[in-house]
Amino acid sequence: MKGADLREAVFILANMVACDLTGADLRNAYLPKSDLQLATLMGGKLSGACLVSADLTKADLTGVRAEEEPVRLDGSCLDQARLNGAVLRNASLIGAELRHADLTDADLTGADLTRADLREARGLTADQLLAAGSIEKAQLDPTLRAACRRSEHGTGTEARGPVSQEVQS
Repeated sequence: MKGADLREAVFILANMVACDLTGADLRNAYLPKSDLQLATLMGGKLSGACLVSADLTKADLTGVRAEEEPVRLDGSCLDQARLNGAVLRNASLIGAELRHADLTDADLTGADLTRADLREARGLTADQLLAAGSIEKAQLDPTLRAACRRSEHGTGTEARGPVSQEVQS
């Protein structure tokens, strides 16, 4: 299914384990509770897609883009997923599991990471978290949480958005 045009497709509870969706267009697709373990979505378009409660364990989402409209990944499992260079602006990741996920160079600007499990996430930086829309009750490694606090208190001259107050609590 490389490069497939799946815009506005509806796949509820779909079994797409190890499916190759490299470069696929999934804008506004509806795939709640779908099983996408080990799937490859490299370079795919996810703007407006709904992947709520989907299983993306060990999926490769390197370079996926969700810029025009937020992708919804609430309650999804992205454990050990590769999200290197992913553009997830304003994405909804409420309660998502991202343990051991690789977030190197991922754009999380405005993303809602409320209650997300980000413990042992690789490549995740304080700057990414400070750019997020919310990290309220997110599970973070203590060193990363401390780095956010230090960054926030470092200059005191920059307004860094709503995360600023959450990191302080």
